[in-house]
Amino acid sequence: MLHGNVWAPLQAIVLFAGVVLPAAFVAAALSALAGSLLPRIVARIVSVAAWLGTLFACSFKGVPASGGGVQFHIASDPLAQAFFGSQPFLDYQGPAPAAAPFEALALLVFKFAVAAALLAAAAAVARRRSYRRH
Repeated sequence: MLHGNVWAPLQAIVLFAGVVLPAAFVAAALSALAGSLLPRIVARIVSVAAWLGTLFACSFKGVPASGGGVQFHIASDPLAQAFFGSQPFLDYQGPAPAAAPFEALALLVFKFAVAAALLAAAAAVARRRSYRRH
C-alpha cells in the first residue's frame, strides 16, 4: 500500500462482518417480526421506531456528570475496542474501560442470537397466519 496500514483492507472486512452485518441482521429481523404481526404501513413505522430505539441503546452510553446528572456519549463498538484499539467513547476522553475480547465476542454472538430468535418468531407467526388462510 502506498499510504497507511497494510492490514487496513482486512480490518475493514472484519469490521464490516462484525459491526455492520449484525446490525443489518437485527434490523431485518425486527422488520420481519413487525411485518408478520402488523399491517404493512404500521409494521414499517414500528420497525423503524424499534430500530432507532435499539440503535440509541447500543450507541449511546451515560456517564455521570461532575455537577450531577448524566451525560450521554457516543460509544464505539466493543469489537473495535477489543481488537482494533478504538477508544470506548468517540466524543469523551474521560476514564472508561475498553471492552475485553471475550466481551466483544459474547456481544457479537448475542446480537446474532437475538436476530435469529426474532426471525424464528416472525417465521412462526407467518406460518400460523398462512395455515389459518387455507
